[in-house]
Amino acid sequence: AVVSTQSTGGIGLEFGLGASTVRAIIEETSILFERLLIWPCLPSIPKLREIAAEFEDRCGISGIIGAIDGSHIEVEISCTEREDHWNYKSRYTIILMAMASPNLQFTFVDTGAPGKCSDSGVFHQTPLPADLQQCLPADLHAIADRAFPLRRWLIRPYSGAEVSNDEVKYNFNFYHSSGRMTIERAFGVLKGRFRLLLKKLPFKRMWMNVLVLNTCVLLHNRLIAEQDIWELEETFDRTRPIVAPPGTVGGEAKRDQLALELWQKLQ
Repeated sequence: AVVSTQSTGGIGLEFGLGASTVRAIIEETSILFERLLIWPCLPSIPKLREIAAEFEDRCGISGIIGAIDGSHIEVEISCTEREDHWNYKSRYTIILMAMASPNLQFTFVDTGAPGKCSDSGVFHQTPLPADLQQCLPADLHAIADRAFPLRRWLIRPYSGAEVSNDEVKYNFNFYHSSGRMTIERAFGVLKGRFRLLLKKLPFKRMWMNVLVLNTCVLLHNRLIAEQDIWELEETFDRTRPIVAPPGTVGGEAKRDQLALELWQKLQ
């Protein structure tokens, strides 16, 4: 059922089942998968260095251990929860916050934050910032768009004003965007495989919507581990508003160093 865009009622008609029975089957199966499958967690430092080498091969920037972003998943909502889940697209959603590696596996996932929250706000409510800050060596970092803060362990692109008449920074932004497409492609493959996520999740109970989303993420990772390749139609959403949080001196200096290293590498 999660690989179809049909409603639970439509699926039930094909098998002679009621919509409530189909929803119950999805619920029980999701609970089972969540117990059996491995939840994404930050890899070991040796594994992160392998991931960084893959990213450098693809986009030229050294030290990248993952690309971070959020994705909105539309859900059914109760009257009491509507205000919290109304997002900038005028839909009721929950947020999937994730980090992905070059093979499109998720190495960190947080699900269920209300749709009205910003990506940066959701990110800071997860354990990931503390894990990155405490665990990463100085030469490793994640990447994200300008909705996220600039830190030593999290590198975002330069602003439009910063790249004006600066070829080094413009060049860095181009290759940074190439690396960042990893998380967009991971979301695209996830939703392409589990097409229920392209429509409104039909469950009245919020925990059930989160459970089904978690199950889809876990199955996505398992399928990639089994070399099950999905051909992606690249239709990414670039309409969301971005309000850039302030950066830090350490983050700005490191970004400048990475930009200069990349420029020298390409000469």
